Amino acid sequence: MYYPLSSKSSLDFYNLPKPSPEETERHARILRQLRIGLIASRDKAEKILGKTESILKSNGISVDWLAAPPSPPALETTSNTGAAYDILLHKIGEKGDKDMGRVLEERGGMRCLVIDPPHLANRAMNRIMHAKLCHEGLSDLKDVEFAASAVLNSSNTLCNEQKALAWLAKNGLRLPVIFKPLGPDADPHDLCGVFNPKGLISAAMYHTPAIVQQYIPHDAQRLYKVYILGRETVITQRQSLPLLNYCDENPQESQGRSNWHFGRVSKDMAVHAQPLDPEFVRRLSCIAERLRAIFGLRMLNFDAVLERRTNRIIIVDVNYFPGYQKCFNDFGVRFMRFLAEAWLDREQN
Repeated sequence: MYYPLSSKSSLDFYNLPKPSPEETERHARILRQLRIGLIASRDKAEKILGKTESILKSNGISVDWLAAPPSPPALETTSNTGAAYDILLHKIGEKGDKDMGRVLEERGGMRCLVIDPPHLANRAMNRIMHAKLCHEGLSDLKDVEFAASAVLNSSNTLCNEQKALAWLAKNGLRLPVIFKPLGPDADPHDLCGVFNPKGLISAAMYHTPAIVQQYIPHDAQRLYKVYILGRETVITQRQSLPLLNYCDENPQESQGRSNWHFGRVSKDMAVHAQPLDPEFVRRLSCIAERLRAIFGLRMLNFDAVLERRTNRIIIVDVNYFPGYQKCFNDFGVRFMRFLAEAWLDREQN
């Protein structure tokens, strides 16, 4: 059964109800006995915790922020249970410190619960790797696939329009396409849409290395964001890229424009929600279960669109430890449930 999401539109859905006050107190009693740490940059920690921190504190729970990578003494301080930390969360990035990943893996034995294994989280944060895993793991599903994409490492590959079109064809792509940045300093939300060969060359000059992803014709106002938090699955609707409206409604004018830079497309892009068909909810839920198994993660999010002519679900992005607070305002009590259940699972197994 899916429940209407009380803190957002009643047209969004999740599979578990909000914990009752009694359940929340039970979760709090478990977590008060534990030492919990979050390894992340300060800005990521603030985004992850945000208002959640005050809810946790009001229930007697604290989460220590540890700069990435934390100093060895910070991890060696012993908690009441005999471990440096009982639960460690992390978002160090797929380009993060490899030694930090090794340290976390080592802490994942005995008493410390590391959520999630760093090497598995890195696969989800690496755009090349998560595309490969999705292509392979979803290949047996007829009505689902990951959007076709290819890696472009250098602008030299696309030195003229003829070579640009040949490169697209070789990789099974056609215009329009979306440039998604790679590289150590790239902002994953900083996207560029490309209409024609001239725009392809221009985008390559400023946005390489990059993943070049096929644009999928779909409802221009509808992007489905599916959040996984332990056994919980939440489905929300957001506005899709402006490119879609422009390309579909102004085909002749779009030919005169080379590309469209979107900036941070995921920020403040609300959409008028529409009722979700129960069968569509079931399909997205099945995909969530499959991706949970493919990546082996407790915290995950994927973005998908519904292809206009075929009605196939096309996945366009995957993220680890996403911004859950964009999804619902009662994340604090749900986060407490998630941590408490993860700890109990660890203790029972």
